Amino acid sequence: MDEEAAHDLMAEGESSNMRVSYRTAVRYRAAWYTARYGSQLELAVPVPVVVQFIVDHAQRSTKAGLVHQLPPEMPPWSRPASRARQARRR
Repeated sequence: MDEEAAHDLMAEGESSNMRVSYRTAVRYRAAWYTARYGSQLELAVPVPVVVQFIVDHAQRSTKAGLVHQLPPEMPPWSRPASRARQARRR
């Protein structure tokens, strides 16, 4: 009974756009995990993996300029500079 009620509440609070967005985010995180660790993403994710995700995506200033640590296997559109260009186009 409680599980059904929780499911009903979740269904009422979700839009189709939100479900698509969540699915896309999960696929991206799974692709990142595979590129970074060479295996499939499994839940629950250890804290060091979450920290690595943040470090990989956050740009930081160095003497050579802005850098990130995304694995080279990640597609060019996933890189921070590409995401900034896409945001400016909107």
